[in-house]
Amino acid sequence: MTSASDRAKAASPRSLSGLLPFLRPYRGRIAAAVVFLIAAAITTLAFPVALRSLIDGGLGLSGSPAVAAGASSSAANGARVMALRDHFLALFAVGVALGLFAAVELVSSQVVEPQLYGHSTGLSPLSVVVAAIFWSWIWGPIGLLVSTPLTLCLVVAGRHIKGLAFLDVLLGDTPALSMSERFYQRAMSGDHEEIVAAAHTYLKRKSFARYCDKILMPALQLASADLGKHTITPQQQAMVKSTIARVIESLGTDGCRPTRRSRRGSVLDETSIGTHLRLQREDAMGKWQGPVVVPPGSVALCIGLGSMRDDLVTELLVRILRTQDIDARHLSLDDLDRGPPPGASTDGVAMVFVVTAAPADEWARISDILPGLRERFADAVFVGLLSEGEFAPADEALDGVVRSFEAASAEAAARYSKTPAS
Repeated sequence: MTSASDRAKAASPRSLSGLLPFLRPYRGRIAAAVVFLIAAAITTLAFPVALRSLIDGGLGLSGSPAVAAGASSSAANGARVMALRDHFLALFAVGVALGLFAAVELVSSQVVEPQLYGHSTGLSPLSVVVAAIFWSWIWGPIGLLVSTPLTLCLVVAGRHIKGLAFLDVLLGDTPALSMSERFYQRAMSGDHEEIVAAAHTYLKRKSFARYCDKILMPALQLASADLGKHTITPQQQAMVKSTIARVIESLGTDGCRPTRRSRRGSVLDETSIGTHLRLQREDAMGKWQGPVVVPPGSVALCIGLGSMRDDLVTELLVRILRTQDIDARHLSLDDLDRGPPPGASTDGVAMVFVVTAAPADEWARISDILPGLRERFADAVFVGLLSEGEFAPADEALDGVVRSFEAASAEAAARYSKTPAS
């Protein structure tokens, strides 16, 4: 049981002091809201006074000398014009106030509130407006008040009842297809321009590494699944490969974009998308993908084990690291067997990424080449970029293991003192 003193303390305004720590971070917004509230209150109180003064002084001329003396209509009209001119500022202020009220109400009800309520409740902005019109037509003002809650109930029912799922699609703000599904769908039709436009919008908020993790790679998994089920034709497969290559080319940094000469071949002729992209980048940057003589510890080698998926993931990793101003280079096992280029720096490599999509199947091969690589790049850190799942031998043999482009970006940023992709 609470005592009388506890109830008295709870009733005291001082009991609200516990809210101060939560309000302090928003003190600027609170101060601005108070200022605008006071301005709105003053405007609301002053508006009737100004309107009455305008009507009494400018429009009501019954007490004016010209009207009282029975002057002609032209004289009376002239007196009214002179009175309106004397009260022009008041008339202008009233007009501006009415215009502001109308504009703010229109913008608030048709733009701000649908966006605010739509994203906070799970309704699309258009459905908020349509629901307000529909329920107002059915029940009048009461329908307008309950339009958002009723429509939200329909959307929630659509999310949890299979037979009503169409309501969530029609009224909700959740896209019918995920971003990776839309990517794959547009790649099937060869619409790379639409994919690139959506990617640029996404990259304004997120990094290229996250784009590859969340959209590009899942879309490739969808394509691989359909290919395994033989649900796409060879022509569609070629279209998907060509579209993906063109998208990655368009999203690359300036050094990774193809030259005009390499752009002429718009059809992907190589079996591997990664090999195609690497060759185009070498056309733009040179055979060794950069200078041969480099400062000590400035290069990151990304080594693919030869499968088509490994080649693509390795090339994507190179492009992601280059967006962080890291001198990343894509090498194959055949390149390593041929040895370094003449005059190359022996201490230029600080990090080696070993990329494999199937570590269990390819681990024997990795075990064979790893000792030689460690001897050749004695000062380098070896990191494995593996597919999803745990693989204990890799954790034991390598200096680090990552399973996403974002994690690889963070590892490289820590090694080269760069800003990680975010």
